[in-house]
Amino acid sequence: MARAGRAAASDVRVSRLVGPPGAVVGVVDVPPDQRTSIVLVPPASKKPDEVLSTARVLTAPAGPARTEVRLLLADDAPAGERGAQLLWDGGAIDVRIEVLGFQAVEVRPLVVPVSGPAGAIVPVSVHAVNRGNVPVEIAKVAVLAFEERETLEHAIAAGLSGKATGLDRWAVVADTVAARQSEAARVVVTDGAGTLAPAADALVAAEVHVPAGLGAGEHAGTWVVAGVRVRVEVQVTAPAPTTRTRSTRAKGSS
Repeated sequence: MARAGRAAASDVRVSRLVGPPGAVVGVVDVPPDQRTSIVLVPPASKKPDEVLSTARVLTAPAGPARTEVRLLLADDAPAGERGAQLLWDGGAIDVRIEVLGFQAVEVRPLVVPVSGPAGAIVPVSVHAVNRGNVPVEIAKVAVLAFEERETLEHAIAAGLSGKATGLDRWAVVADTVAARQSEAARVVVTDGAGTLAPAADALVAAEVHVPAGLGAGEHAGTWVVAGVRVRVEVQVTAPAPTTRTRSTRAKGSS
């Protein structure tokens, strides 16, 4: 059977396909035995849509006279509505395609080990890629709430090894976590802050301002980069050296 051309406006039915770029789905009134003839085209009198021109069309039976249509779009296909037509051997169907926005950011590495004395400014960096279809923000300044390494493990051990039971045991866990909390550190992004567009990537360079009162040992905190939690592990070696100033008092003065 020859494929149908564009149908007159009065003969065209309207359906709706909704979903994220990897699964824009809807059900249309096309008999399952005709589903392999379905093709996606721009609406009448409209220019080709770059987003839809590369779409893959998958179909599956959805009832005696209906077909499920699934569009696979590029991961960075922008969110929003757009129009199109589905042509098949029995006619044409107008479709409204609603691409839903989704946020997916990849950050590597997820664990950043650094070392330095208390009071020092330590450089760190991660690589961020926007795998979603909406822009994301990388904050210029963040706060790291440091805690000693293996805090949760110590807290659970304290709760299980003591004589407390029930809610009192959880109180022991909470008190142990609080006792092992360290000072908060400031993280200042020196390069890569701002808006990260879909499909874009950035090297995010930052400085961790290690608190001057942080004791020697291993401490860890969470730096949130565009919604992704990055664990920063700091080995504090010793307090930062202080510079002693000479007295300006003249020799021999009383």
